[in-house]
Amino acid sequence: MKTRIVVLLLSGLMAFNAVASSLTSQRARFIAVSQQVKNGNFSELAPAKDELDDYPLVPYLDYYALSYQPDINRFNDVKRFVARYPQSYLASRLTERYALLMMQNNMWKEYLQLQPAEPQSMTLRCAWQMAQYQTGKTDQAISFARKIWFYGHSRPTTCDSLFSLWKENGGMTEEDIWKRMVLAFKANEPRLMNHLLQQMSTTNNIYYASKLISVYSQPENIETLVSASRDARTREIASLALQRWADKNTEAVLSRYLALKARYQLSEADLIVVKKQIARDMMLERIKTSRAWLDNTLLQLRDNSLLELRVRLALAEMDWRGIKKWINLMPRAGRDDIHWTYWLARAEQQLGNKTHARALFQQASYDRSYYGFMAALQSGMPLRITEEVLQPEYNWKNAARQWPALLRIEELIALSETSMARNEWLFLLDQSNYDSKLQLGLVAQQRGWAHLGIQASIRAKAKDALALRFPTPKKAVFSRYAKERNMDISLLYALARQESAMYEQAQSSVGASGLMQLMPATAAETAQKLGETPPSPLALTNADTNVRLGSAYIKRLLEQYDGNRVLATAAYNAGPGRVRKWRQQSSGQPVDLWVENIPYKETRNYVQNVLVFNAIYQDRLNRPVRFLTDSERRLRY
Repeated sequence: MKTRIVVLLLSGLMAFNAVASSLTSQRARFIAVSQQVKNGNFSELAPAKDELDDYPLVPYLDYYALSYQPDINRFNDVKRFVARYPQSYLASRLTERYALLMMQNNMWKEYLQLQPAEPQSMTLRCAWQMAQYQTGKTDQAISFARKIWFYGHSRPTTCDSLFSLWKENGGMTEEDIWKRMVLAFKANEPRLMNHLLQQMSTTNNIYYASKLISVYSQPENIETLVSASRDARTREIASLALQRWADKNTEAVLSRYLALKARYQLSEADLIVVKKQIARDMMLERIKTSRAWLDNTLLQLRDNSLLELRVRLALAEMDWRGIKKWINLMPRAGRDDIHWTYWLARAEQQLGNKTHARALFQQASYDRSYYGFMAALQSGMPLRITEEVLQPEYNWKNAARQWPALLRIEELIALSETSMARNEWLFLLDQSNYDSKLQLGLVAQQRGWAHLGIQASIRAKAKDALALRFPTPKKAVFSRYAKERNMDISLLYALARQESAMYEQAQSSVGASGLMQLMPATAAETAQKLGETPPSPLALTNADTNVRLGSAYIKRLLEQYDGNRVLATAAYNAGPGRVRKWRQQSSGQPVDLWVENIPYKETRNYVQNVLVFNAIYQDRLNRPVRFLTDSERRLRY
């Protein structure tokens, strides 16, 4: 009996090794042939496809062959590829590439064979509409051109031909060009304004367009640049100049706008947008003069976005009566937002209306959010960390049968092609309904693809799927460095979740890398303090390296701020220098007010998110849940 068991075990082990060896050789063959094909050498393509027939990434060989050297003579090959792999990421990419190639070669019927339905990107939508025009649907294409013309930014070059057709067919007028110039003015697009000026032909329109460009550059010189006149164009230029001038020098405009109103015969309707701009800039710059004018203007306009700014100004000044007044002036939909419910409760609390304050705090405390958790602290209620418990319906084998893209994603990850794997995953999610997105997320989690599971919850907008939203990957790594730094692992997880959504290869536009999104200079400085060699950019995408340095950096910040996570996380995001400046400018504010008054919206949201994520991770890791420590609450910031 024992002999038989040993034989069976050995047979199973040999079979496993054979499969592993086969997969290793398939990967090596795929990598070698892929590189050849990308370089234009197709000699091994056909034999490799035969050898790799059951290998998940074999479609990539044809994809590389067709996409790296696109050729209109391979149109039928592309059609066959799309037919063989319908609703796939590769088919979608190849369709986009060849559709543009068909357009460039005026092969409109072929274009529509590849792209029968209107695509989503503006580049391809314009190409698709041009194909419609060239195949007889002229009215539809010209109507589309007019629709997308009125836009303050540049359109893709594929749209230029549509605009030309619209103009040639007598549709585009200089009034249309003027309207787009105004939109470009408002969108801060001077290059587009100058481009549009070149399309003007009549002397009168060229005059006004030139004046518009002049006041864009020098709005404060409007009286010199634009003569007094009662015509509509002059009034429009004057109104736009005042709005732009308000951005540059709010107080100067406030002192001159009534005189300019008379000079240019501006109506009250013309002045509304000017008043809105002046009021907005006054509050953003926290100008204290002319406060009566500001408040009277806000009462007249009743604009919700301006009322919110006025509440923020009152918060910065710790004007509790003002906070209550301006929140109550918001439309009901605005003031019922949990954000303003919390601050109305705080105002009532400070004004001595304890019963109403407590009722509002209790109402807000049911929300699983920063303001909900803050309200729970204020009212003594427990934090409510409720979640939707998801039940997996697929094992890996069944899931791969249902969604063949999963096998490609698995192989791409194995080959460290994480960016391509991520693209395949996001495309798959976009083709899936809500329930499928969640099931895919669970499959990803089972395979150890935490970052892909998070993306599934994001695409599904499943805010209550906490198991997907807040996974605990690389637990050995996070545990090791949490222990070494003598800090709570839940904070490290919260930072990584906020910084990278647990994507090890994450790269920001400003150069931050990895799970904890370290800037190269910060990583180098931290490594030197640890007695290590500064890491290369590639090394920062290694989980161990990134968490080792990231944990050391946040630990240093925590020590600098006496363990205060509010200040440390603000510094992690915006830098210690800015935190020092913000504290110098504050007047001993309580923690909630200080966070609310962080000037950078990104940092304000960052601190709020990390605190919430920290509490959720404490709960998920079965640790005592403390949204704020006693010292964080007591400190005056």
